[in-house]
This record gives sequence, C-alpha cells and structure tokens, in this order.
Amino acid sequence: MPGVAGRGGFALHSSLTVVAYLLALTYALSVGALIEMYGLIWPPAGVAVTSLLLAPRRRWPALLAILFVTQVVYDLIRYDAALLPALLWASANFTTYLVVPALVVRWRAASLDTVGRVLRFALAVLAGSVPAGLLGALGAVLTGDTTPYAVTAALWATGAAVGVLMVVPVGLLVFGRIPVTHRSPGEVMVILGAVLVVSVAVFALRDHLLAATVGYAVLLPVVWAALRLRLSGTAIAIAVTTNVALVGTALGRGPFAEVDWTPIESATLLRVFMVVMAVAALLIASRAQEGASSAEVAEHRERLLAAVSHELRTPLTPIVGFSQLLLRARPDLDQEARTWVEAIDRNGRHLNALISDLLLLSRASRGRLVAEPEPVELGALVAQVLEDRQQPQIRVGRTDPDLRAWADPRHVRQILDNLLHNALQHGIPPVVVDVEREGEQARLVVTDRGQGVPDQLVGQLFDPFTQPEVADHRSIQGLGLGLAICARLATSNGGTIDHEPGEAAPGRFVVRLPLADGGQGLSPAPGTTGGVPTAAW
Repeated sequence: MPGVAGRGGFALHSSLTVVAYLLALTYALSVGALIEMYGLIWPPAGVAVTSLLLAPRRRWPALLAILFVTQVVYDLIRYDAALLPALLWASANFTTYLVVPALVVRWRAASLDTVGRVLRFALAVLAGSVPAGLLGALGAVLTGDTTPYAVTAALWATGAAVGVLMVVPVGLLVFGRIPVTHRSPGEVMVILGAVLVVSVAVFALRDHLLAATVGYAVLLPVVWAALRLRLSGTAIAIAVTTNVALVGTALGRGPFAEVDWTPIESATLLRVFMVVMAVAALLIASRAQEGASSAEVAEHRERLLAAVSHELRTPLTPIVGFSQLLLRARPDLDQEARTWVEAIDRNGRHLNALISDLLLLSRASRGRLVAEPEPVELGALVAQVLEDRQQPQIRVGRTDPDLRAWADPRHVRQILDNLLHNALQHGIPPVVVDVEREGEQARLVVTDRGQGVPDQLVGQLFDPFTQPEVADHRSIQGLGLGLAICARLATSNGGTIDHEPGEAAPGRFVVRLPLADGGQGLSPAPGTTGGVPTAAW
C-alpha cells in the first residue's frame, strides 16, 4: 500500500485496503466452505492489521470505520443475516483490528527484529483475538448456532490469530517494514522452493497416518529459511506453509484431515500447528537477525575506530614533534613557558599512546594482528623493561634466566608494559614480576599488593573500555584498553592471559606463552624470597 499523506494518499490507501479485505474475505469463506467451517482462519484480520500498521495513527479511526461498514454490509448481503448478529460479528473483528496494532505500536514490536519484539507481537495478537472470539461467538448464538459457546469463541479467536500471523509479516515485508536479507537469487529460489515442495508433499497425502508421520518435515525448510533468509524469508515461508496446510486440510489431505475427526477437531489441530510454526519461525529468524545486526554493528564500529584513530594521529604528530623540538632548540625559555610546552608534550604523547592502543585493538578485532614469533629470553626482556622504566616500585621475583618463549618480542614487551602500568595505576606497590615454567609453557606473572579485582569486573576484565569506578575520575587516565590489548596480543602469539585470584594473590595476572626449544627449569633469583604479594585488578 502506498503512503497515506494527504487526502489523495489516504483515499488510495483505504481503497486498496477494502479491495484486499474483500479478497481475503472471499478466500477465507471459500476455503472454509469446503468443510462447512466459514471461520476456519481469518486472513482479513491480517489485512486490516497490516493496513493500520502502515498508516499514521491519526488515520486509524477512519480506516476502522471503513472496515466496520465493509464487514457489516458484506455479512448482510452474503448471509442475509439480521442486523444485530452482523453488528456483533463486525464488532468482534473490530476488536482485533483495534487492539493488535495498538499494542504492536505501543510495544514497538512491528519490526520483528528481536526475540523480545516477536514475543510482544505474539502477545498482542493473542490479546486482540480473545475478546474478538467472545463477541464473535455471541453473534453465532444469536443466529441459532448450536455449537457450544466456548468452542465457537476459541475457534473464532484462533482463526483471527492465524490470519494475523499469516498476513502481517508478508505485508510488512512488501512495504519495506522488514528488511530484505540479500542472498543470491539461486539460494533464495532453492530455499523457498523447498518450503513449497515439502509443504505440498505433506499436505497432499491422502494417507493420514503417513502424513502424520512425515508432517514434521514441513518445519525443516521453514527453519532453513529463518536461518538463512531471516525475517524476509520467514515471512514468505509462513505464508506459503500456512496456505498450503489450509487448502490441503480443507480438501481432506494431510496430517490434520483424519476421516474420523470432526471439522472442529481438524481445525483445532491445524491452527495449533500454524501458530506454533509461525511463532517459532519468527523467533528463530529474529535471533538470526539479532546476530547479524550485532556483527554488522561491530564491523562498522571497528572501521570507525580505525578511521578516527588515523585522523587523530595526523594532526597529533606535528604537535608532539614541534613541542619536543621547541624544548631542545630553546633552552632559554623561562620556567613558566617551559612548563606550558612540557604539558603540551606530555599530554600529546599520552594521547598518541591512546591512539596507538585504539589502532592496535582495531587491527586485532578485525583479525589483522600478525605476530612474528621467535625465541624470547623472558628474564632478559623483563630486566630490560624494568631498566627502561627506572621505577623502584617494580622488582623481579622468581625468574629463570634460561627460560625462552616462542613469541613476538614486541608483543611480549607491550603485554608486560601494560600489566605494569595497570598494577601501578590501580594497585599498591611493590609490583613483582615472576618468570616461571609450567609444563610446556612459560609463565609471566605480575602481582602487586592491591585489593584485588572488584567482583562486578571479574567477567569483563579483558573487554575493551573496562575500568573500575572511582570517586575522582581524574585520578584514572586512559580508556580501559590495556588488558583488552594484552588478551589479544597473547592470543595472537598462541598464548593466554588470565586473572588468577587466590588467598595469597587475589588478583594476579598470569600470561602463558609457548616454550621455545631449550626452555629450562625454574630457579629462584638470588636475593628473593619467592613470596607472592597480592594483586590489584
């Protein structure tokens, strides 16, 4: 249906709604007549709900009035019914048409793109169908129908629910409210062809026992469509399967057309199948849609991260370079000016380090972080890092000077730098670095005397942008990328990093790397006690 802006647009929209509604009425009543159950299912409900969901809410009263009049006139002409039953039947349909779209819009469930939205959509359909069943059954009683009231109400309600589940997803797909999943035309034809062929094969069987035995095969191609084509394919699959099942059952074929069953029993089982199949397929498709959306968001985020990082580095490089050049070339700067330039240089280098971390994390997230492993003498590397840092708060604990890991030395150094920075920033010195052998792995252990990792962060330690909450946020600088980078660097070198709490060390960090040929046993470094202090997060 086209847009409904302006009087001309609304006139066209309402005209097409009436035409589609009358065609759906004719189809439903013709199929139902085959087993003398005119309300076998009610696709007009799906047409009405779709039309309302596509229209602005200010147009709803006019559309509902048009549908109400259309239904009353149709019932008066088609069944030569009295005015009161006709009004009750139209009112029953009116309840579905009003409640379902109102709840769907209120609960923001029309897109059907998450499991929660599908469940809310199904609940809205149920909420709109129950009162419709009560009013519709009352109209049947007034016309002399001898079927028990509760049975008629249940049949009316489930017929309306199936009609909505059959039509609305397709309507939303046709008019662009459900995204089309792009697959090759060949794959789409194969999957939807399988849905049609299997549905026809099952619901064309005359042997009820055989049809009941193989009936579950119908679900297989529908699930296939939900997983591969997601919501767009599922909408078509539901429409194909429900219509084939409806016509087949009405012709006395398939698993729900046992000759010993009454039309009510057949209709009940058929509707249960339709509802379960439709809701289950939408749930599977929405879950697949959620996963695909999350992957697309992650990919766009990583691309944005890389682009922004590169754009920031371009102007930052001359800022840092010229500030350092100014400090070297102008030793005659007065103290106040030198303090300003040093602040520019210090913060520029800090920002440059953050950008480097962002770029590294971006490469790692996109699988572009490549290690160049070689034998690394861990003891010598630790000694070099500590010598470069010149921080008395850090000391070497147990170490094996002959222990060698098979890893990229640049990556190992950055892991150690990040862990030391993390320990000094969040913990309490002294910080102790141990180098140990553990079976066929080398261990690099960093601990300090902090309070350990807050419980709420234990499961998020190695996620990007994770930091503890502190009273003064200015005391913690950085983006919370250090441990996330350590984890990715360790993984790229065939190793792991873990936070291993214990009584003696409630928050120490342990890096495990593959051993290089020639790795030897562990011996305590001279002058160390081998004690392990507690760790900060």
